Amino acid sequence: VLFHTNEFSLITDPVFSKGGAGPLSLGPSPFQYEDDYSVDDLPKIDYVFISHDHYDHLDKNTIKELSSSLFYVPLGVDSHLIEWGIEEKNIFVFDWYEEANVSEDLFVAFAPSRHFSGRGIGDHSATLWGSWIFEFYNYSIYFSGDTGYTDEFKKITEKYGPFDLAFLDSGQYNVAWEQVHMMPEQVVQAAIDLNASVSIPIHISKYELSLHHWYEPMELVSTLGAEQNVTIATPMLGSTFIFGQEVPQDTWWRGVSVCTNPFLDDYPLLEYALIYTNFVGILWVVIPRFKSRGNSTEEE
Repeated sequence: VLFHTNEFSLITDPVFSKGGAGPLSLGPSPFQYEDDYSVDDLPKIDYVFISHDHYDHLDKNTIKELSSSLFYVPLGVDSHLIEWGIEEKNIFVFDWYEEANVSEDLFVAFAPSRHFSGRGIGDHSATLWGSWIFEFYNYSIYFSGDTGYTDEFKKITEKYGPFDLAFLDSGQYNVAWEQVHMMPEQVVQAAIDLNASVSIPIHISKYELSLHHWYEPMELVSTLGAEQNVTIATPMLGSTFIFGQEVPQDTWWRGVSVCTNPFLDDYPLLEYALIYTNFVGILWVVIPRFKSRGNSTEEE
């Protein structure tokens, strides 16, 4: 998400590489667009904010292209940037609920989200993840990063809300991943919890990472929002709008004629294998916890 003002420009989780969202570009490739964008198309970026270090949010090539910017990152993510040549003095590291006055015009805070991190086999949750709050020109803006639904939204609202604008993780969801990505009805509930005047679905239509069609999050979130009198804005990908003057709500995705089925729709056996793998992974985490609790009880 790009914020451009008269005094500064900031961007969140910039990914402009054309390769896949994974090691050695073997992950899902970006969708093909009529208009491609690059870092060269951006205004001068003063501040870069990272929510977590997954490949579809932290892109090495893009970070290097933005090396003259200042970077605001969760605990541990600074190690990636330093390895990629970003000067340590230009990196600012945040724990949950840490705050900073970046300039006279910009206040920021880092808040929890319900997700995880990691870029390899051995670094699962080795770095922190979270969401960002921005306050400037009497506006309060919430950027969720990746997150499952959480009661923490209400605490964040008590501390920093209500919000004029909320960018909410709305895509790449699945029942098996509900803990780390919100389902459409949960996105609308999050908008209510955050007391957001306007909410925008994000984490959509860049990579195919889940089982739903690329347009489904926008269709469902906007429809469910209308049913609950929650204002959902749906700007077309790559477009801009002036906040406070307009709320873009065109159903532009309905006019896109070239569309493919999700990859896993054509390979159902792989879909079931992934669900089975998630189930085994959950057991892998839960069973040792029950065992450790049992051992603690016996010791007592």
